[in-house]
Amino acid sequence: MKVIRISLMSTGLVLALFVAGTTGVRAQALHLTVFSGTAQLPLQAEWQGKTLPSGEYAVYYGTRMGGTHYVEIAGKTPGTPHLFIAPQAYSPSSSTQNELVCARDGNHLVVLELQMSGIGESLSFANSHGAQQTPQRIGSGPRSRVAAAAKQIQRVPVTLNKK
Repeated sequence: MKVIRISLMSTGLVLALFVAGTTGVRAQALHLTVFSGTAQLPLQAEWQGKTLPSGEYAVYYGTRMGGTHYVEIAGKTPGTPHLFIAPQAYSPSSSTQNELVCARDGNHLVVLELQMSGIGESLSFANSHGAQQTPQRIGSGPRSRVAAAAKQIQRVPVTLNKK
């Protein structure tokens, strides 16, 4: 009887650890999430000095304990990065889309902004390749344009996740 009780307790402990492990980093990530979406990076991308291989990523924006704002990026393929990135600046969204605004430099992207039209916010990020944002009016609304360091702008749609 004592052996059965110990066996049941051990099984319960292993099950509890398994459940805690399967919720993983995401369960402990952001304290409050205000934006949740999915982006398909067509090329390797640099996001504030971190390299992300091409592929599908979950993109979350919110706060962690203490109120600090972060963007959480989690690769959907096993072995891809899971990062927390603090924005460099906040501003009202100038886009009608949820999108990553990137500088395309050859065969990779440099993420400059996360436009979240659904919540009316735009986040800017530092980068290590010298591409800088310069506000300029194009057409009917304000847009971002990358200075001479980058070849062109590429917009990567971020599909809003359903609740």
